[in-house]
This record gives sequence, structure tokens and C-alpha cells, in this order.
Amino acid sequence: MTGIFAGSVLLHALTAIGSFWRETVASSRVVAAARNCTLARLIRKWIDAPCRVDGTLSYAVAARKAPAWIDGAVAESFLARIWRGLCRLAAGSRIFAWLFADGVTGILLTVLGLYAGVDWLLRDVLAVPVLSSLWDELLMVFCALWLLREKARPQTITEPRTTVLGYFILFFLAVGVLLIGMVSPFLSVSIAGYRAECQYLLWYFIVIRLLRNDRDAKRLYTAFLVLAILIALHGVYQYIVAVPIPSNWTDEAEQSVRTRVFSIFSSPNIMADYMVLFAP
Repeated sequence: MTGIFAGSVLLHALTAIGSFWRETVASSRVVAAARNCTLARLIRKWIDAPCRVDGTLSYAVAARKAPAWIDGAVAESFLARIWRGLCRLAAGSRIFAWLFADGVTGILLTVLGLYAGVDWLLRDVLAVPVLSSLWDELLMVFCALWLLREKARPQTITEPRTTVLGYFILFFLAVGVLLIGMVSPFLSVSIAGYRAECQYLLWYFIVIRLLRNDRDAKRLYTAFLVLAILIALHGVYQYIVAVPIPSNWTDEAEQSVRTRVFSIFSSPNIMADYMVLFAP
């Protein structure tokens, strides 16, 4: 299978596109200017700096003291007791053992891989009033705080995670903020729309810092793939039993369509977009 893919037209096309993109970015004056601007240097200095414990900087002093204080408070918390109970439960289960094998970071990556399923469970099945609408924001905040905690630990040497794509995402986000300030007749509506469209881009910066090695990448993709298979099987089931198509999805040209599967999503088109990500 690997040999067939290695000689495929698709691989050659992707390789050519990647080479063209790298050459374009490398020779771009805009990218060069963005990399050398003051804001980019400050961001790069903060993101790429490894945790130092030489005592010459106030950050290093805080790096020694903060984790001990945080660890002490967390160790006695109610959530920590729940965590220890779950870890004991994991000892007798292969699934739980795999889930807890890589600690909190591994669990966060698994939840992110199962993001669509978790969102459906909380919003449509459980429908908890506050949690249903805020769980993704709370998860993002928790991931960010966890990364800061890991970065502050004296024994943790963080590796740089700056990429060219990150600069373009930051540029896109900055342009959006600028446009809100310049041409927004209704500020609240613009902020709500900006959040809805751009919030998920921030996950890029979190995920690339949660991934520590190939094992973490495999865990994340395994969670993605398991959920995609389950959704595909659910879609096949919907097609077999001919689940009715909601009237607001169809027009006169689609009256003869038997059914359109949608699984846990609100639209067949959204399901199709999701499944394309995992098409071989």
C-alpha cells in the first residue's frame, strides 16, 4: 500500500504544491517583513524561549516557585481526587489505560480528536444549559493554562513551535480585528461573528504545542479516525432505514431524493465536509 501511494499522481501533485508554496514563502518580501517586524520578534521570543532556571531572569525565579504552589493547590483539589480515582479505574481497563497512559496531555488530545462527538453529546443529547454553550471555550482556556503550567515547570524544556502557517493565521486574525474597528456599524454583531469564524483558528496554536512526539500525533489521529468511522457507520444506518429529510434542507429540485444522511451534524453538507478530511 505504501509503495502504491509513493508512486501515485496525488503524492507527486502534493509534493509539487508543497515545493511551490515553500519557494513562494521563502522569496516573499511580505513574509520576510512580517518575520522581522517588532511584534513578530516579541512573539517569537516568548513562544520559542525554553524554560530557563539559571536565576538571572525574574521568569526563571517564578518558574521555580509557581509550579510548587500550583501543584500543591491542585493536588488537594476535588478534581485531583476525581483524577486519582479515574487513574485507579484505568488500571483494570485497557481502554482507560490507553486513555490515561499519557497523562493530562494525552486526554486533552483525545478529547480534541473526538471534538465533534463531544460537542454533539453536550449540546444535543445532554443539553446542559451553560455547559453546552461554553464547554469548548472552557476547554480552550484549560488547555492554555495547562501549557503555561508545563512551560513553567523547571524540569520541562519546551521546544519551539513557531511555523510559517502560524504567522499567516495571526495576520488573518489581526486583519479581522482591524476591520471590526474600521467598518463595523454594529460592534456587538461584528464581535460575535468574528468569534464564531475565527475562534477555532486558535486551536492550531494550542494543538501544535500539546503534541510532544509521534506518539501524541498518533493518539490524536486515532481519536479522529475512530470518530469518523462511527459517524460513517451511523450515516450508512440512516441511509438504510431512510431517515426523513428535514423540509428546510430540500427544495423543489430535491423532491425525488430518497434521503441524505447527516449523522450527528445539523446538515448533510457539514457531514460531507467532515468525512472528506478522512477520505483515503
